[in-house]
Amino acid sequence: MTAGEGLFVVLDYTLEDLFSIDGDASNLVLVFAYPFPPTQFSSSTKFPYQAPLWPEKEKAILTLRRLHTLPLKHSFVAGKLPVLLLDPSSKENEGKGPEGASRRYHADATAVLGQLHPKQRPKLSFIANFRDLALDADHKLVVLNPLDHLAHLSHLVDPEVHYDLLSKRGLAYSGLPTPETFVAETTIGANNIYSPEKLNEEIRRMICPIDTRVLPFIVKVPQATGGTGTFIIRTESERQRAKVALQAELRLMLRDVSPVNQHLHPCCLVFQEFIPGNSVALSFFVTQKGRAIFIGCCTQLFDVGGMWTGGSICYPEQPQLEKEYAALMGQIASLLHAKGYYGAVGADILVDPSGRQLIFDLNVRSTGSFSMGCLKGHFEGRGLPYALLYSFRLRCLQNEFRRHFQNEMGDGSLIINTWTSDLPDGSSMTSISIAAPSQQELKMFLAKVKAFVTMMNA
Repeated sequence: MTAGEGLFVVLDYTLEDLFSIDGDASNLVLVFAYPFPPTQFSSSTKFPYQAPLWPEKEKAILTLRRLHTLPLKHSFVAGKLPVLLLDPSSKENEGKGPEGASRRYHADATAVLGQLHPKQRPKLSFIANFRDLALDADHKLVVLNPLDHLAHLSHLVDPEVHYDLLSKRGLAYSGLPTPETFVAETTIGANNIYSPEKLNEEIRRMICPIDTRVLPFIVKVPQATGGTGTFIIRTESERQRAKVALQAELRLMLRDVSPVNQHLHPCCLVFQEFIPGNSVALSFFVTQKGRAIFIGCCTQLFDVGGMWTGGSICYPEQPQLEKEYAALMGQIASLLHAKGYYGAVGADILVDPSGRQLIFDLNVRSTGSFSMGCLKGHFEGRGLPYALLYSFRLRCLQNEFRRHFQNEMGDGSLIINTWTSDLPDGSSMTSISIAAPSQQELKMFLAKVKAFVTMMNA
């Protein structure tokens, strides 16, 4: 760390750094957009996604989370690469004052990325519609998930290959070590003309294992993000809940099968053995030559509804964890390299009672906890070896939050990873990273943050 850098966050790695290992990052453009159920901003013909657990009452807020909050969080580790963020309201708000929703989003994003040292700050642009996007001939997109609206552009990784690698079905057939898995495939082809009776029969056939499997077990749809497609079934009431939700989802999934995507298998159900115990989130990077670069290993945090809210990390433990998961990390990297993928990867791993390391989810993209490994030098250099990423909502603007925690932000123990104001209910959505000298002090720090959130939401 050179003189003056202490005022900024300096990451151990950025995506620019990582793509430059064994390759050239100069022609890459990062487009961080999450898929979500069809809305005015997103519909899929070739690359459909599912979300049977998407709560309708939170639909507007969750849409903004995927439209604004999550893409900005991934941008935090981009380095100086060009980053394009989608802002459909930018055209309709053009010329408005600083209180416009679009201007607020731009100000929030600029403030978040302004914490980074200028040498690691992304070249940020906002666009109203991805369909209007044009790239220079030699430029290639790096995306989180393949999207129909971007399919006409040149990608670093073939979107069809990427879609398959992101699929829960793809993991089941990958040959990687996973919990025991069964895939209920559809037998209805895209060109079949079938009656409502045949459609109902196919849904009954595919849903049947939910009734017959011994508890507990897990069932997943093939393409979902953020926990909106995974059912952990431990009780009879959870079995019935999953059956009702997936019957409705299967009807939509079968409708989405078409001649242009049938070979991508967008409609199936993946049944997985339930293995009790805590999982870890392993983050690493596969270089263009297939080398695996360890980034970090976190314990995942979930809310009472099972939705991911962040992760915790102990930096002194990272060298041992890197050794512990090196073989599995190399196995995943070899498979992805053989398929033509290089870039960020996240693997959720469980250890079964016999000691086998099993992959129960593979996120072939940048993940929510990827930044935690990149912050190792920043936090450890300040004597803060314990850290966590925490996501939450509160009725507060970013400037007010900064004023309240100005001491913690000033000493580098608190970093804002993302911020979205002007949610439909008047709240803001954020993710922060906090760190402390001990686990107990980290718990006290988190309690302080939660107390402020409770006060603002009262």
